[in-house]
Amino acid sequence: MFTRPMIALALTLTVGVSFPDEVVLKNPGFETGKLDGWDRPVPETTFQVSEETAHSGGFSLRCQGDSKHQYNPFAHFVQTVDIEPIPGTRYQITGWVRGVIRRGKKSARLSVRQVNAKDTTISYAEIWLQPGADEWREVTRVFRAAEGAVKFQVYVILSNLTAEDVVFLDDIRFDAVDALGKP
Repeated sequence: MFTRPMIALALTLTVGVSFPDEVVLKNPGFETGKLDGWDRPVPETTFQVSEETAHSGGFSLRCQGDSKHQYNPFAHFVQTVDIEPIPGTRYQITGWVRGVIRRGKKSARLSVRQVNAKDTTISYAEIWLQPGADEWREVTRVFRAAEGAVKFQVYVILSNLTAEDVVFLDDIRFDAVDALGKP
C-alpha cells in the first residue's frame, strides 16, 4: 500500500525526519561468488569469498591472517565509493561480522578512508571489529565528510592476524544519512 519512499516523504514534510539514502556498493554481499567490485586485496590469499557462512544470501567475505606474509601488519581490501563527498554531510558505514580473533596485538577494522585531490588520506572513520564466533553482529559508524575530501574508499583492514584468526564480513552498506543534495 504505502511504500518506504512515500512514508519518508510524508514524515519529512510533516516533522522534518529523514531516512538515509543508500549509496550502492558493488558486490557488498559478495553474492557473485567472487571479489568483483573490490580492488587491491593485499595479500590476495588473505581475502576470499566463502560459502562457509553468510549473513544473507549464500556468500560472505572470509578474512584470515598469514603471519609469514610481509603485508600481514596492514592487510587490506578496498572499494572506491561512487559518490562525491559533500563537506559536513553525515554518512554511515554498516556491515555484519562474525568470527574469531585470538588475543594479542591484532585487529580487524571496517573503515571509510576520506581522500583529497592529491590522493592523500584526510582521515579514517573506523569500526574496530569484535566478531562473535556463534552469531552475526551488526556494526555501524556515522561520520561527517571532511573539508577537502574528493572521494571515499571502503576498507577492510587486518593487522597481525594469524591463521587461527578468521573474520567473516557480509552485507556492507554505505549510506548518506543527510540528503544527497546540499547539507
